[in-house]
Amino acid sequence: MFSCLLCGLIVCSLLASGAIALFGPLGGRTALHVQSICDALEIPHIECHWDMRDTVDHLSINLYPKPSSLSRAYVDLVKAWNWKTFAIVYEDNHGVVRIQDFLKEAQQNGWTISLYQFSGKPYRDLFWEIKKTKFYNIIVDVKRQHIFSVLKHAQQVGMMTEFQSYLITSLVSVSY
Repeated sequence: MFSCLLCGLIVCSLLASGAIALFGPLGGRTALHVQSICDALEIPHIECHWDMRDTVDHLSINLYPKPSSLSRAYVDLVKAWNWKTFAIVYEDNHGVVRIQDFLKEAQQNGWTISLYQFSGKPYRDLFWEIKKTKFYNIIVDVKRQHIFSVLKHAQQVGMMTEFQSYLITSLVSVSY
């Protein structure tokens, strides 16, 4: 409740200072709150986050690529790198939605893929499983705030050597 109130105050102060459009935030409830205010006041809202909704809002523009476009890019990368077998690790069902077109293409190309979901257990445990299967090419689809931890756990089990290759699907950079 407090964050929505604070968000509303920030948006109102921006609009009072003469803003003619709003950019962001990166997602979550705050983004929905900002979009609602912009809709009510007929102010353009520019977003840049993954959104699986198919609805079109005439006052909102989302600059994040469509999942089908991202899947095409992933396929092109995997082909360029000549990957034939790899593991895909993801956090939630949104990860599968984001890569569903990629999985269809993978099936047509005859690639060997294993899916692994981080489902409440430590990332490290899942990387031990992947290490046993001898997958060296790994696609990682996790929330941006978890990338550092995921890669750190991969390193702890010896999965960050010159033999492993990673494709991280997050388009948002992370700095630590």
